[in-house]
Amino acid sequence: MIIGSMSASSEVTDPLVLHLPPEASSLDVVAQAIETCAIEGHWGDKARYHVDLVLEELLQNIISYGFPEGPSGGIDLTIHQSHGEILIRLEDDGVAFDPFSIPPPDLEASLDERAIGGLGVYFARTFMDDHRYSRVNGRNCVELRKRMVPAHLDES
Repeated sequence: MIIGSMSASSEVTDPLVLHLPPEASSLDVVAQAIETCAIEGHWGDKARYHVDLVLEELLQNIISYGFPEGPSGGIDLTIHQSHGEILIRLEDDGVAFDPFSIPPPDLEASLDERAIGGLGVYFARTFMDDHRYSRVNGRNCVELRKRMVPAHLDES
């Protein structure tokens, strides 16, 4: 469910808020919402790609591992654009997990030797300008910040 929408009328936009079930169909809803935000907010292709990739990875982790006893609870996603930055807040009431506490993957190891997983968090650390985790009122809260660059400087 979408509450609010992005508006390109100013540099500060109304937040886009999604309330999602912890299931695979939510990934499509988020991808479409990011596309809309990117168009309305005049994000460059690189910013849109980074936000889409990072949120897909983090959401997939929540859906796959956050609710071991089956889908229950929910996921809240807020995307807000302000003063040249994309601000994202991802909350869920799954099991407590700080994604930024895991070590970075060994990118030098061969594919056969590399541990499964960890790339989503690596993408968040690499593609976002700031990231943080907190546990508030029994909910996982991930906050991400992505600085936007002018479209003519955006390398796709």
